[in-house]
Amino acid sequence: MEVNLNVENPDIEVIRSFLKGQELPQELDEVVYHLALVKTRHLRKNRVKIYDPGCEYREGDLIYKDYSGKLPTGAKRFIEMDRGVVLKVVEVRQHLGRHEIRLEYEGTSDFLRYAQYLERQKIDLLLPHKQSRPPAKTRYLEEDLDPRLKQQPLVERDFNRLRKKVVSALSRIQGVAFISEKLLLEENLKKIDDSVFDHIREFLRENKKSESTEFLVENFVKVKPKDSAFPAYCFALNFRMMRDFKIDFHQTSMAGWGRWNLISVIYHLRKDSIISLPNPLEKEVHLPNRKGLTLLRRKLNGELFPEPNRFYLTQREVTSGALRVKPGTFQFGESIELTAHEAGTKKELTLYYYPDDQLIMGFKDYFDGIRALQALSLTLEQTGEDRFQFEVRTTKKGTISDRVEYDPDKGTFRVTEEKVASPVFANKTMFLEPEVFRIVYEHIEDFREAESMNDLVQRVFLVFGIRERNYEIHTLRLYHILDLIYPVRLRSVEDILLANPEFVSSEKVPGVFYLDSDSIGQPETEERERLLEVHEEEEIAEVEVGEEIAAEIASTADTEVREESRREEEIRLLREERRRRREEEMRIKEERMRRIRMEKLGERLQAVEAPPVQLEPEEVEAETTRRRRRIEEEEEKIPKPKKRVEKAPAPEEETLDMDEIKEEIQLEKLKEEVLEKKAAEVPKEKKEVAYKDDGGFGGILASKLDHLSEKEENETKKPKKKKDRSEK
Repeated sequence: MEVNLNVENPDIEVIRSFLKGQELPQELDEVVYHLALVKTRHLRKNRVKIYDPGCEYREGDLIYKDYSGKLPTGAKRFIEMDRGVVLKVVEVRQHLGRHEIRLEYEGTSDFLRYAQYLERQKIDLLLPHKQSRPPAKTRYLEEDLDPRLKQQPLVERDFNRLRKKVVSALSRIQGVAFISEKLLLEENLKKIDDSVFDHIREFLRENKKSESTEFLVENFVKVKPKDSAFPAYCFALNFRMMRDFKIDFHQTSMAGWGRWNLISVIYHLRKDSIISLPNPLEKEVHLPNRKGLTLLRRKLNGELFPEPNRFYLTQREVTSGALRVKPGTFQFGESIELTAHEAGTKKELTLYYYPDDQLIMGFKDYFDGIRALQALSLTLEQTGEDRFQFEVRTTKKGTISDRVEYDPDKGTFRVTEEKVASPVFANKTMFLEPEVFRIVYEHIEDFREAESMNDLVQRVFLVFGIRERNYEIHTLRLYHILDLIYPVRLRSVEDILLANPEFVSSEKVPGVFYLDSDSIGQPETEERERLLEVHEEEEIAEVEVGEEIAAEIASTADTEVREESRREEEIRLLREERRRRREEEMRIKEERMRRIRMEKLGERLQAVEAPPVQLEPEEVEAETTRRRRRIEEEEEKIPKPKKRVEKAPAPEEETLDMDEIKEEIQLEKLKEEVLEKKAAEVPKEKKEVAYKDDGGFGGILASKLDHLSEKEENETKKPKKKKDRSEK
């Protein structure tokens, strides 16, 4: 369906004729809808034929056909149809001896989705015709039943295009008042005296808050909301304030009939804030490598802000009650006055949004009430065109910090001796210690001597970066320190770090950068000279102290030599004492292990030497029977496996040899006696411990072995006697 969507002179006359005689303002969408009907009127002039397979049709005919049931619009999407549509015949043909017509749909109903689906699938919409001979008589659809009268004249996409063109044309149409998405001829406007606007101006100057159009009309124009002319007066007041008094008033909200405030109040709210102080280095930013800068910045922001709607406020933002937002984060339309409520409570705030600076202001009283700190975490979520909710992250333990205040003389912040206990949570990565505030406050003039933002960033790296790690610093921490010196934007800081080769990004920790000090050269030398001048007095004092120490060293050289020899002797004695202590501990440990082994050997010997119980033959047979029964009962209790599992052969029990056991016992006793004798012979004052064998150990061992052999011969005879008795 081809429709001319341009707004030309005939279309302007259509709009004038529609507004003529209207005393109440008309909605913009109604005017656009009326214009769309006029533009598509020629498409509804032709009469519509009712479809009949027996009738004959030609190209260009419009036919009406009923559809019912489900029609596909996608792979798994359908629409329910139980009504008729108007189709246009675009081709008449004969296929395989059958007469058929190819159709197209030019309407705006849901049937359009079905027609577009057939087009995507390359399927023609066909119907048979001329099925009877002669063809049946054609019937026409009554105008009242034409479905096109109940449909939108244009599809949504075309309607929005026409709406934009109408808004653009209204700015050059004389005699038509257009404000707050409403239209009315100026000749039909209600009359309002100029003195009313003077009273409104004085009221807003004293109140310093915006007021709605309804409130101003009711209290200053003296027209009640129940009056039928109340909408006309609201429209007339808005139009006059926008056209005749635009120097004084500004429409802050578009909700309803809108809200108004003085431009001076809105302007000074931002102008008097420290967040709007001028930054002379804002335009002095050098970006030598801009290739892929947008993608790199987007990646860095993804690392810094995993939650896009979470912000970490600088000290300047906390003090001024403001919040910087990234471009495109929120869509507030034309409204600059916003309504915010805290999540979980019913507390509401009136905030002001400045789209040019991407700045939201109005948190001052709220931040003072919660004793907000630098690096607090704030989350925003838009809930409407000019409404959103916010939440400040808190902690049960709270955060204790030094109180920070703004010094207007130096134009920076200083730390006071007063402590502040706040319930808010401060992010540790970018939370600035009191020492950082003191250094910036004391050397603010040195920092402000920087000729460009690049130079200032390098100075902050050199002073506050971790020197042992190539001046390592986190991006957000760097941004928070820079904001103490000048009001800066996070985007400018990111561009400097990403587009200059002297700043190197960390591969392991996201958001961390290093300073390549070799690449900057002269700035680093200047920084070192500045630091030397700052600490000049301390260095002179250190030199004097060094000279005194050198004189003392020269006079006491001999004393140090003697002291050194004495220390060496003490160390030697200490090592000797530690060695003797370790030997004693090893001896005690060996004795303990020997006793444990003796106890185990005694148990084994007792088990072997226990005399067997002699039973009579009958008792032996009875005992054997009882034992067999007991074993059979235990085997019945134990569940047998379904499958035979071959077990590994049990290890044979170690044969107990009396000779070996006794020999081992005797050897343990001999070791104990030898160790006791050695401990008694070694004097405590000896420096060295010598382990010598003078042959005593071999002699004692030989005598003990002779004694053991005699005892073994006597003991071997006893079991033989017992055996002979048992044989008898």
